[in-house]
Amino acid sequence: MHLLFSYRTQGIGRQYLNIRVIPALCAKAGMPTADVRGNITSHRARSTIAGQLHNAKEPMTLFELQAWLGQLGGATELGVASLTIGAVISAVSLVLEGHQGWREAGSGAAELMLRSLGIALDEARRIAAADLPALPLD
Repeated sequence: MHLLFSYRTQGIGRQYLNIRVIPALCAKAGMPTADVRGNITSHRARSTIAGQLHNAKEPMTLFELQAWLGQLGGATELGVASLTIGAVISAVSLVLEGHQGWREAGSGAAELMLRSLGIALDEARRIAAADLPALPLD
């Protein structure tokens, strides 16, 4: 892992970073060290950047974002499982609350899953909206 702040090849501790470095950088930039959500910390900066990368016009996929955050490993399967479960539960909830029909909610869930696998936004949208083949009647 590459560290932005280090001293004698050792990473600076999170507490020192949050108590000394970030407030000094905020003062230098002429900005407050806290906002309505609380103190600006290294974790908040990381989560804000990750959110922006995921919600951008050309967003990163789940796997790209995990790699960027250094989170690839044993928890990847759990992340995919949670994304799948979350997408399905959200789709069912949207239908049961009358906000969407089954087709629209299912297409949205499918698009989310395809995007998380690295498929481009336009292609994922096209695949998710395509007509499904007829089911066999036997």
